[in-house]
Amino acid sequence: MEFHQIVQEWDHFYQKLAELRSQAHLLPLDCVSLIDDAFQKISHTIDEMIVAYEDIERTNASLLQANQIADLERQRYKALFEHAPQGFLILDRAGNIQACNATACQLLHIPQELLVGQSLIGLVGEGGQQLLQAFLDPGLYQAVHKPGPSMDLHIKGSPPEEGVVLRLSEPSYPRRQPDELWAVVYGDPAYKRKEAAMLMNQERFLSLIEITPDWVWETDAQGIYTYASPKVKNILGYKPSKMIGTTLSDFRPPEERERLDPIIRQLLEAAVPVWHLENIRTHKNGKTVYLETSGMPILDPYGNYSGFRGIDRDITGRKRLEDIVRDTRRKEAKIRESKR
Repeated sequence: MEFHQIVQEWDHFYQKLAELRSQAHLLPLDCVSLIDDAFQKISHTIDEMIVAYEDIERTNASLLQANQIADLERQRYKALFEHAPQGFLILDRAGNIQACNATACQLLHIPQELLVGQSLIGLVGEGGQQLLQAFLDPGLYQAVHKPGPSMDLHIKGSPPEEGVVLRLSEPSYPRRQPDELWAVVYGDPAYKRKEAAMLMNQERFLSLIEITPDWVWETDAQGIYTYASPKVKNILGYKPSKMIGTTLSDFRPPEERERLDPIIRQLLEAAVPVWHLENIRTHKNGKTVYLETSGMPILDPYGNYSGFRGIDRDITGRKRLEDIVRDTRRKEAKIRESKR
């Protein structure tokens, strides 16, 4: 039964007692005295219950407001945790990741559903694994005083330009669990700006590729095409997807391939630039296409050679014009000889 229902029952009983008291002149004198005494006590009790009920209502309202404030603070904390500029990993004493924020997932390039539950030991290099295991040792934990020592570890396979560093430390604030550890993932503050600038430059580069009449391409270290711009369709008649997986030697007449293969092999082995190399390709329709090729070796973030990036210009029209000029000059020379 609810509290206000109890008060209502007492109030109903109080009314019945009041009716009985109004007929007290019909009762013996000692009964009237007992009824008056009971009436006063019940009246006092009901007043106290009403006051107590009002206090409870005020307390409930205060608790409700406090819960609403706490929920709001939890939402604010969650938003700050998720979108902090640093990545946060919450670990147990075995080094398993119990929770993480979105920034940590971005810096580590691992989705949250795969990161949570994973052992942190598997994310760091061999030297870092030994340091991490020592840090997670229970004996060391007992000897550490808050905020405790901290150590920086590098993430295995993380590109150096991202500057991702993992910092382990005992939290100096209340923890959810006694054995809880926090790992903070830091990245190069300028990397995001560099990444945005690179994306913008890439968009500009792709825009230029779309409007340039030349064919832009990339290969891997073996000279196999990994990218071909749309202009290859205008030059050789093939879609870009058809070129992917072919080599620098493909789509050439046999004699041109025999001439060019040693040059291509030397360029790939030495990883040196090539400028204005004239060569011949065969169009999809069988016609001969004269090209002028320039290219530069591609280096990965560690400075290792990983392929070539270049551009092919269709010079078929120029070569035909040169042939016409040569034929004209040859004919003019014959005419001059015949007049002597």
